[in-house]
Amino acid sequence: MNSKHGNQQDCSFSGSPAVGLMMIGSSIQSTVAKEETFCPMYCLNATHMTCPPNNKKQLQPVCNCCLAEKKGCTIYLADGGEEKCPP
Repeated sequence: MNSKHGNQQDCSFSGSPAVGLMMIGSSIQSTVAKEETFCPMYCLNATHMTCPPNNKKQLQPVCNCCLAEKKGCTIYLADGGEEKCPP
C-alpha cells in the first residue's frame, strides 16, 4: 500500500467471524456466576466481606455482590461504606 506516510499496512481484521465469536464467548464464560447470571465486571474498593451464617468472620472480598458464592453477604468498602448483597 502506498501512502504519504511511508510503508503502512492495512490493519483490518480478515479472519473468520467464528474466531471473533470464540474469543468473545470465552470472555463471557469467565463472567458467568454459578446460577448462570451475567455479572457486571467491576470491582468495588473493598477491604473485606462477611457472609451468613457467621457474619462476624472477615472473608477475602469478591469484586461485587454478583460474584459472591453465598447470598446475603456484606462487602465492606475502603471508604467506610457497605455494599449489602441481596439475600
